[in-house]
Amino acid sequence: MNYWIGSLIFTIAFVTALSWIVYSRNKKRTVNRRFAVFAAALALWSCIDILLMSIKNVVDLLFLLKFAGILGALLPAAFIFFAAGFEIPVDGEETQGLKKVQIIFFLTSIAASLITLHPSFIKEISIRENIQENLPGPDVVYGAPFIPYSLLIIISMFFGLRYLYRLMRRKAGVQKTEIQYIFLAIITGTIFAIGTTLIAPMFGTTALCRFGSMSSIIMCSIIAYAIARHRILNISVFAEKTFVYSCLIAGLMILYVFFVWTLSHFVRVFVPTESLLPVIFSSFIVAIAFSPLKEFIQNWAKKKIFKQHFDIEQIVVQMRLLIGSSFNLEEGISALTRIIKNEIGINKPPVFLIKSGEESARKIFMELKRNSIYRVEFRETSSILRLLESEPYTHFKDDLARFSSREIINSVITEMQQYDAEIVIPINFRNRTIGAVLLGAKDEQTSFSNTERRMLNVLASYTGIFIETMELAASLRESRSYQQSLLEGLPSGVIAVDDQDRVIVFNQEAERITGLKKENVLNHPYENVIPQKLQKLLKELFQNRTEFRDMEIEMGKNGTVVPIRVSGSCFYSPGGSLLGCQLIFSDISQLRILQRQLERNERLASLGILAAGIAHEIRNPLVALKTFSQLLPEKFYDQEFRSNYARVVIPEIERIDKLVDQLLVFAKPAPAKKEKINLVSVVESTLMLIETQKKFSNISFIKEYSDDTIEVMADPEKIKQALLNILLNSADALEDKENGFIKLRLENGKDNVFIRIQDNGCGISEENLKKIFEPLFTTKPDGTGLGLPIVNEIIAQHNGSINIESKQGAGTTVTVILPVNKGTEK
Repeated sequence: MNYWIGSLIFTIAFVTALSWIVYSRNKKRTVNRRFAVFAAALALWSCIDILLMSIKNVVDLLFLLKFAGILGALLPAAFIFFAAGFEIPVDGEETQGLKKVQIIFFLTSIAASLITLHPSFIKEISIRENIQENLPGPDVVYGAPFIPYSLLIIISMFFGLRYLYRLMRRKAGVQKTEIQYIFLAIITGTIFAIGTTLIAPMFGTTALCRFGSMSSIIMCSIIAYAIARHRILNISVFAEKTFVYSCLIAGLMILYVFFVWTLSHFVRVFVPTESLLPVIFSSFIVAIAFSPLKEFIQNWAKKKIFKQHFDIEQIVVQMRLLIGSSFNLEEGISALTRIIKNEIGINKPPVFLIKSGEESARKIFMELKRNSIYRVEFRETSSILRLLESEPYTHFKDDLARFSSREIINSVITEMQQYDAEIVIPINFRNRTIGAVLLGAKDEQTSFSNTERRMLNVLASYTGIFIETMELAASLRESRSYQQSLLEGLPSGVIAVDDQDRVIVFNQEAERITGLKKENVLNHPYENVIPQKLQKLLKELFQNRTEFRDMEIEMGKNGTVVPIRVSGSCFYSPGGSLLGCQLIFSDISQLRILQRQLERNERLASLGILAAGIAHEIRNPLVALKTFSQLLPEKFYDQEFRSNYARVVIPEIERIDKLVDQLLVFAKPAPAKKEKINLVSVVESTLMLIETQKKFSNISFIKEYSDDTIEVMADPEKIKQALLNILLNSADALEDKENGFIKLRLENGKDNVFIRIQDNGCGISEENLKKIFEPLFTTKPDGTGLGLPIVNEIIAQHNGSINIESKQGAGTTVTVILPVNKGTEK
């Protein structure tokens, strides 16, 4: 077989194999299918060249030459048919303008084909009779029609390349890079083909025509790389690598020649001229210098010529620092966005698609959604999210469009176009995909380089780590918030001290009980800031490391003594080392008051039984006295009987009767008939009853009401009785007092109302203050000792409480506390 025929057969096989590879990568993509048509036309061109080199018959050669001319005229139309595939959308519908362009080129090719049918298109054919076996085939002399034929083809290819260039300017990303490679392939192949098959014959030689079809190897190789290669080099990267390796080869050659020449002259003195030592040594030096020289040229080219401005290792460090330093999702996403903008050139804010069912992720991203800069959508169903479930890695729209023919891919591409997105980055959270980050195209509309793709893959992994970190931080903040709310809401004071003796917990109730401010206590040594008695307990905890429960102590606060109940314990790390100690304490002042009231009530209950018995016993002599009184008419004229009767019997009866009545009220009180009353009106009506009495004539009344209407559920008559008894006691204390006054203050609280009756009378001694609620205890000559016990019983019936504060010589304050609208019989 002739060498040239063998090379053409190789060209056909090579082009056919490339077309099949491209077609099989994505059979549904228009560009891949149309490249197969274009490659078939180029392969057919090589087939005709084989026939032209094999046939010796002039008639057959004339037919084949005209057929070859027609095929050559149709190649520009085939080229446009292939290039137009980049403008056809996913649904395959061509626009009218696109159809018009293809029709114009096809008609131009038909016009050029018709020229070949002119009789003078080929003037002469001469057959080589094995004169030059290495260059077979006919020599042809073309006529005048060959010139317009050639011009039509050249003009068609010029406008075709112009169309491809404009198309390249409009496209972005990988598609733009594809067209850049195709433009390089076509313009290289066109120049070679036109130069050998059209220009050379115009100057009288057709020997170069035998090389024309071989340009298809160059074109198809570059085109197949652009379409079938999964990750093609950016054209600038291609240029960079070409430059680097060219410089490397030149540098190594210079290095080799220099050392060979130098060593040859140096060793000539010691060894024969024919020695191979300089060559061996120079080759060894070149081998050693290869890697460092390559790295040097590569770094120099990136910095000085191609201006590559980012280092992926440095960006990874930035992302790690970002994860450790960001306090919330919005801050972290903003920082990641800045990295993407600065290093890759994507200025469009990212879009976040989050699965609706992911509650933890939804909680995190709801915070981000409030910021109008970022678009966050919660989706039940999404083609993008379905794709990421099966393929959880970064996807590029161009790659999806170029290589995948699955149905879901069309839906994914359509959805990405809705968001104007070029990249889908999965958000992996706890080993599952919870959503996606959608990024737009680069500002310069170029494709993503391998380095940029690596960076985006790193970004994908770190985004998931960052989201997990933010979720943990949010959970921690939430937990701290719950703990803080729990501590501040506790009805007990809490003080915690760490192993460095610093106060780390001091809640609101601790502030109230101790009277100290939190800011003056926290993070200070406990020995300098908390009360002495609590310090002593903490020291015992640190020394003994044994807890205690419900210890009652008294602590001074603002000149008063506050009884508190304290529990203490230590807390430890999982390893058993001491972390600190804590005190939990409560103010039991009210509890003490309630205990005293309970004790009084218990005593009063027993005394009530006693009072009922006494009343029964007193009524027996009353019967006798009444009977004696009935004898009065018979002895009415007995002066001595009448005198004794009037002097002794009648007063004693009245006294006993009064005592019995009070005992009965105290021992067996009538149930309170509660209704909604205005306490202000009750107090005013009570004052009207006493103001005219002689006992109150020299006393001034001071009235302070927080509201005009203070409503409670109470028995108005019993409240009047209680108030009357208290006011009578105040009047007795002011009997010999000049400028005496009684101050009545009504306060309306949230759950209780307060009646405070204050006088500036003689007051009550500390010893007697403890006994004032005991029945039959009195310091008055004519008193019964049942007034205040009855008041206490009335207040108890209303679920209230009474407290008396007094100091001898300084007056007395009686505070009655009644619940608001909560009246239940006790």
